[in-house]
Amino acid sequence: MYFFMHALSWTLSQVPISMLDRMAQAIGWFAFSALRIRRNVILKNLRIAFPEKTKEQHLEIAAASFYHFTCTVLELLSVRNGTLGDTVIIHGEHHIREALEQNQGVYIICGHQGNWEAMASAASHRIRHAYVVVKSVGSPGTDRFLTELRTKNGLFRIERKSKGDGVRGMLKAMKRNELVGVMVDQSRPGAPFLPFFGKMAKTNTGMAYIWSRYKAPLVSAYTRRISFGRHEVTFSPQFDLKVTGDLQADVLTHSTQFNAAMEEMIRACPHQYLWMHNRWKGSPDL
Repeated sequence: MYFFMHALSWTLSQVPISMLDRMAQAIGWFAFSALRIRRNVILKNLRIAFPEKTKEQHLEIAAASFYHFTCTVLELLSVRNGTLGDTVIIHGEHHIREALEQNQGVYIICGHQGNWEAMASAASHRIRHAYVVVKSVGSPGTDRFLTELRTKNGLFRIERKSKGDGVRGMLKAMKRNELVGVMVDQSRPGAPFLPFFGKMAKTNTGMAYIWSRYKAPLVSAYTRRISFGRHEVTFSPQFDLKVTGDLQADVLTHSTQFNAAMEEMIRACPHQYLWMHNRWKGSPDL
């Protein structure tokens, strides 16, 4: 599978951008309209998040979401020379640089919106090395290929082979004054329900717990696709996280703040968000 992925990547790298864009449109349409992959979950999520929108608008956003996710995959696979982030326009870069002056590293919370791989690449090559805890993908050969490709593009993987590896790797990177990206838009089993788009949704509180252990500057960031292969990233000012001394209460408060930031980023560009995750499953509000 490792050599197959290399062959596929090389083949895609020879395809003109205009053709890759048409491929993304075709694959996205087929996945959503023909295969109907998680279609019901996606449309349910959109009805919860945007009750004011019509059924037709929900369908439009859902179809666009598949297209943009396919773009992300094709963009990553087709760029083999480490230049994935070269066409990214960065807004708010001074927020990151000011945070780095504290010499504690910077947490960057983000979600599955636009091309998050290009965002990490741009940050690594222009600001400071960016690290992220990622799960293994597919077969060992596929995972090895993607790890090598991501590393070349500047997304440095934090290994998680046993319990605690992810957090230890994050803290090591922070102590080197590096950037650590954390996806906060997907929940884990046993996660608490916190407000998200006006309804209680399962919320991963891991970032808040990690911050309570190692306090350092924290910003949010999201990326928006301008066109196939071209993106813009927006970094926010640092979060103002209050500490009361009640760890459990602080974790829930901070996680609620992260939800609010994530919601704001999604509302700015809902068509490019990956709506497949069932955040509101079991919500007491529904």
